[in-house]
Amino acid sequence: MQNKQKPEPKKKKKSVLIPVIIVVAVVAAIVAVIVKVSPKSLGLIKNSKIAKNKSGKANLKTPGKVGIDSIKKPFSKSKTVTVKQLNREIETFAATLEKSKIKKDQFLKFAGDFNIAPTDDNFRKYIRAALIFEATRDAGLWHIQWKITDKEPNSDHIWAQWKKSPCSDLLKIPTAYAECDEISALFAFLMRKNGNLNTGLYWPTKNHTVAVWKLKSVEGKEVRVVIPTTQIFLNNRGLFGTNRFDPYKQKEIYDYTREDASLSTPLPAELANFFIMQIYKYGGASEDTLQYLRGVREAIWVGTDFQSDAKKELESTLANYRQNNADPADIRALEYFRDEFLR
Repeated sequence: MQNKQKPEPKKKKKSVLIPVIIVVAVVAAIVAVIVKVSPKSLGLIKNSKIAKNKSGKANLKTPGKVGIDSIKKPFSKSKTVTVKQLNREIETFAATLEKSKIKKDQFLKFAGDFNIAPTDDNFRKYIRAALIFEATRDAGLWHIQWKITDKEPNSDHIWAQWKKSPCSDLLKIPTAYAECDEISALFAFLMRKNGNLNTGLYWPTKNHTVAVWKLKSVEGKEVRVVIPTTQIFLNNRGLFGTNRFDPYKQKEIYDYTREDASLSTPLPAELANFFIMQIYKYGGASEDTLQYLRGVREAIWVGTDFQSDAKKELESTLANYRQNNADPADIRALEYFRDEFLR
């Protein structure tokens, strides 16, 4: 029997209630600026699982940007691109990640943590879920930024902003502004459109929303995986599958079945090209690296005259990665970020 979509609760006026999430977000932003987003302060260098070669020697040679520069923008000959076309390119790239050692290692840890069978099918589902998460999350690859909007818990307003995108300097500015429930709805919507069913919304508090992806354990029981589309109420380790929120406290997680945008919905081709090139450049990097870059991106958006300090910090991180023989995908991601976002 198919689950019915959960009735969307009427949203309270956040500007009147001044919810805790505003305070948390502002404090987090101030802290990020104060600590200058150093790798140490973000906890990513100390905690990251950068692979070393068997000899333990550092690989000081910087891997070249193989492949990305030679890839042509998929929609260079179009003025508009449909959601269906965008999804097709996401799938094409996701298929290439199935050969990634970084992603395989992440999946095996994920499968162990949640008692999920480490099958090829579950790996494919995980690849697509993790990629859509990194693309759509607050300050993620598609440059959505959290902001109070007082909109309903769906992604309509995000799509409306994208349809009217000025497409100016997309590498550095937000492409859309949205609250936690809107971003979570976008994630759930794209999960379903890309073949990953059983994703819904979860309210850990009255004024906060995350997504939940439902899977089956080895024993066949429902497993609920929290997808934190923003970092509200979380520290820098609150990533994909965080246990900071207990998704079982909500009796039912209804599948998000709302059609926020049709497959024929048009987007500016320049914006669609930006989305796809972002996942080409960064989608193969490790979870730690993507979280680090997300933190720098957010701090710059909310900070003042901070970019030069961020570039110094990133150079330090890049040197650390090289000395520890990090995966080329991680090093390339840092290089692209330095040369484009921090240019």
